[in-house]
Amino acid sequence: MAVLELRLLDPAGRPLPPDAYVFGDPLGRRAKSVGTAWNNTCAAIGLEGFQLRDLRHEAGSRFDEAGIPINYVSKMLGHTNLTTTSRYLNINRRELHRVMHRYEESRAEFAQSLRKDPDGAQAFVQQAHDPAVSNSQKTQG
Repeated sequence: MAVLELRLLDPAGRPLPPDAYVFGDPLGRRAKSVGTAWNNTCAAIGLEGFQLRDLRHEAGSRFDEAGIPINYVSKMLGHTNLTTTSRYLNINRRELHRVMHRYEESRAEFAQSLRKDPDGAQAFVQQAHDPAVSNSQKTQG
């Protein structure tokens, strides 16, 4: 934030006009290349290993975390293929978290139902540990 606040001023310390470019030249004029302007800004503040595409990736990840449907995130990122967006955002990890959350909720519901019916819980435990009961009977019970 401090670096952006510095971009409000020219090298002499005078305020830049409201239409000055944040990643422009030192006087706020439009840069010919955003990449060059980004690299120059990073070099000026000593920021290493942080690329302009990292901001794009971060924005896409934030959209995804906020629950914005992937097809909209894909369009915002300019991807023509949802597979690219899925790979780009690591959607599989998000889906895994969602599925595990659903699993934990179902376990909690099951535990609560067993607490309400202690006899049912006892029967379930006996059935689960009885080697004479076949697997098909276990799944039906």
